[in-house]
Amino acid sequence: MQYSDFISFLKENGISVFTVKEASKILEKSALYTAKFLNSRDGIMRIEKGKYAVMGVSDDIIASHIVYPSYISLISALRYYNLTTQLPMEKYVITTARHKPLLFHKYMINFIKVNKKLMFGFKEVNDALVATPEKAFIDALYLKKAIWYTEEFDAGVERGVIKMDVLKNYAIQLGNRELAKRLAVFLETRYSIDCSDLNRLYASPKSLQPKMYGKNREKIHA
Repeated sequence: MQYSDFISFLKENGISVFTVKEASKILEKSALYTAKFLNSRDGIMRIEKGKYAVMGVSDDIIASHIVYPSYISLISALRYYNLTTQLPMEKYVITTARHKPLLFHKYMINFIKVNKKLMFGFKEVNDALVATPEKAFIDALYLKKAIWYTEEFDAGVERGVIKMDVLKNYAIQLGNRELAKRLAVFLETRYSIDCSDLNRLYASPKSLQPKMYGKNREKIHA
C-alpha cells in the first residue's frame, strides 16, 4: 500500500489516532516494517511510543483518543465551549484507564481515572470527545476541585448553554448523594432554583432514576 492510500484509508474510516498494531493490519506488514514506515513520513506525527496521528489533527481530537474510553472535561471542556477566558496549558481527560501525564505540543495532557459510572454526558464534536457543558460542571463537583468555576457557570447560564434540567438529571443519574447536596445548595443559594428532586436524592438512601429530557439528536453518550 502506498503512503497516499494509507492516509486515504485513515480519513475515509475516520481514524485520527492509531497504534502501530492497527497500522500494521491496514498495511498488511510486520510491526517492525510499520514502525519504520510511520516514523519516516512527514505527514504522520508520533504521540507516544507505539501511537501516532495524522498531521494536522487537532489537539482535542488527539487528547480524547489516546486511551479508551475517555473524553475531555473540566476547564478544558469549558474552554472548548468558550465559557472561560482562561487559556489553560493543560488538557484534562476523564477515563477509566490509567495513563501517565503526556506532554504533547504545548499542552500537558492529564488523565483522570474514574469509576466507569462517570462515563456519560459527553459527545462527539468534530471528531473530538468532549463533555457537555453540564457534565463538565458535574465532573468538577464529583472530583472535588477547589475551584467551582462560578464565573464560567454564570456565563453558561446567561448564554443559555447550561440547561438546569440536564444538569440536575446528570446528578441524579450519577446517584452520588454528597454531590447532589452540594449541587442543590449551589443552585438554591445562587439562582433560587427549586432543587426538591436533588434534595430527595441525598435525603434518601436509595438513588432516584434519572428523568428523561427531550429528544437530542447529538451523539450523547448516556
